[in-house]
Amino acid sequence: MIRDIHGLPSALAIKFCRLADQVLPRMVITVIVINLLIVLGCWLGVWQLWRLRLTLTQLGQQVEQWQNRTATDLDVAPTQLAAYRQSMTQLRGHYAQLQRQQGRLNQVLKVAGVMQWLWYRRRRQIRQPGTPH
Repeated sequence: MIRDIHGLPSALAIKFCRLADQVLPRMVITVIVINLLIVLGCWLGVWQLWRLRLTLTQLGQQVEQWQNRTATDLDVAPTQLAAYRQSMTQLRGHYAQLQRQQGRLNQVLKVAGVMQWLWYRRRRQIRQPGTPH
C-alpha cells in the first residue's frame, strides 16, 4: 500500500483499494465463468470422441463380419466352380445328343413325308378311271 510521508495511506491508494474491492469480485466471477465454459467445451469434445470411438468400433465389427463371410464364400468357391463346370460339360453333352436325335427325327419325318406323298399319288392313280393299274 502506498503511504504518504507520515505513514498514512494516500488518497490515491485509498481510491485504488476501493476500485480493487469493486473490480476484484467481478474478475473472479469472470475467470470462473470462463473456466466453466472451457470445461464444458472439453467435456463436449470428450463426449464426441467417445461417440466416434463407439461408431468406429461398430464399423470395425461390421467389416470383420463381412471379411469372415467373404472368406467363407471364397473358401467354398473353387469347389462350387468345379461342380458348375462339370454340370456345364454334362449339359453340353446332353444338348449335343439332343441335336443328333433332332437331326435323325428330321430325316425320319422327311422320309415319312415323301412316303406319304408317294402313297397319296399312288392312291390317286388307282381311283382315277381309265388309268392303267
